[in-house]
Amino acid sequence: MKPAFKLQDLLLQGDAALAATSGLLGQQMAVIDCDGVEFMTPGQLDLLFAEIPEDWDFLTLTQMLELTSLSDELAQHINEWIDQRLGQVETEQELTSTVTTKGIDRILSFLPIFERKGIRLYEINSQQSVLEPYLYSSEVNGFLQTLHDEGFILSNFNWGVWLDEANQYVNEPDLLRYADLLTLQKLLTTHVRMERFNSGNLAQLIDSGHILEVLLQLATIRQTMSGTEPGIATNSVGRITATRGDITQQSVDAIVNTTNIALDIGGGVSEAIHAAAGPGLKEECRKLKGCAVGQAKITHGYNLSVPWIIHTVGPVWQGGLQQEDELLAQCYRNSLELAALCPVQSIAFPSISTGFHGFPIERAVHIAVTEVDHFLQSNTSLEKVIFVCRDAKVFEVYSKMIKDVLEPSTV
Repeated sequence: MKPAFKLQDLLLQGDAALAATSGLLGQQMAVIDCDGVEFMTPGQLDLLFAEIPEDWDFLTLTQMLELTSLSDELAQHINEWIDQRLGQVETEQELTSTVTTKGIDRILSFLPIFERKGIRLYEINSQQSVLEPYLYSSEVNGFLQTLHDEGFILSNFNWGVWLDEANQYVNEPDLLRYADLLTLQKLLTTHVRMERFNSGNLAQLIDSGHILEVLLQLATIRQTMSGTEPGIATNSVGRITATRGDITQQSVDAIVNTTNIALDIGGGVSEAIHAAAGPGLKEECRKLKGCAVGQAKITHGYNLSVPWIIHTVGPVWQGGLQQEDELLAQCYRNSLELAALCPVQSIAFPSISTGFHGFPIERAVHIAVTEVDHFLQSNTSLEKVIFVCRDAKVFEVYSKMIKDVLEPSTV
């Protein structure tokens, strides 16, 4: 087992400790725990990574870092340092210069296609005499053509050399949240080119959800370009907004986690938040000793970019006879009241109880929008409340409900 060093301790011990650890990293004989470190100076990075081989990129380096402890801020610092060290900044700017925001919007317009469940996007011709047995739908072919048309497929990129790195992103989806625009271009270039030599490669990536995850990360990157997600409409009335995206990637002061009464890691939203926040979140949740249905408790955000996570327990739908409506309303009310006690000006909610808990979507969304609107009428500290939807159908319901419930009151 490789020895694990705490980066925080190394920084406290000074330059000699960083330099001594560098040799072990270069020989892949150590692992670095980055928990608690958000920033390193270029000089500190020079010392820590002085002995790594010249051809190492960020993806290779992550083999020596504990990903669950690596914050997005520190990952960005390391990426920038590697770019400068290898003299790649200018080259990467040239590679991405042909990609426009309009082009990214066109690519993201295909996102709903890959989110659909139970729809086959390709057929397989079983005749052995056929050279290309995989027949992709017109939608997939349109997506591939758009990638080419918008300059997303790199013509001067040696994708074969990068194939191992591309496969790591396929095998370790969590790495995608660190991927920048150029990395996504490299990935899709590799996947599309590989299809020529490995028929059915794209079909496997569609079935595994990898193409969907790549597009979701692209949507996140596009959001940072203009503050809204392109090709995925955003509807807002006053301080209430509905948007498409990943709740762990929202630029807000607090996000809401739907959890169970033990405040343990569940599925869906809870699993995604815990995976992004790291093990510290689970430990703090354990100390809170549970949470009742409809109530809310708050923790730090840990490795997430948000400082606060508010945890609430949504009701399980039982036909509407067990006070489910009131309990769901309490989830929103108590979460908002807790946020108002902290320095929170913006908060993001998932669609509470509409997944595994089976709450009828229209009914749940009406409660959510109405309860938030009622709270904001007497609260001035919260500037924005966002309903984050990963599912296209849920987003449509929120969009319509915000318009139906709120717009009459603004006339």
